Amino acid sequence: METPKWIIDYSALISIIGTAASLAGLYLTFLVFRKVETLTQQYGLKRFAPERIQSLINYADAVDKILYESSEQAKESALTNLSRAKVTLDDLSGRFKRANPKRHAESLVPLESSFVDALDRCNETKTKDNLRSANRILRGTIEACTHFFQEEDWSVNV
Repeated sequence: METPKWIIDYSALISIIGTAASLAGLYLTFLVFRKVETLTQQYGLKRFAPERIQSLINYADAVDKILYESSEQAKESALTNLSRAKVTLDDLSGRFKRANPKRHAESLVPLESSFVDALDRCNETKTKDNLRSANRILRGTIEACTHFFQEEDWSVNV
């Protein structure tokens, strides 16, 4: 017994429709996961950025207070605080980069690299001038981070 031609035609059409529906489902799944990832990154930044910025401010304030002393121990302590600030800044910068890579590259990367260069100079020669310079750059970076955080659009677009 031979299969009628119309059944063969409809089965091909149903197969094509099923494949298209599967591809559409995969694409929608991709869009949902991408949106969830974006919202998660924004939530993480919105939640942790103020805390990290405050930590950076505390480190910079501590360095200012420490630099009033002139001992070698004070210089080591200032360098330790600047190194801790770098770790915190790296974390915060990573969060900013994931939230808005283009803006991060424009506004924060130059300041971050300047701070890292200044910190390297401090590690080479622990002079008060180098430590003050690194702390000034850190304060400028803190200001840029604060502006970045305050000006970012935190509205949830679903």
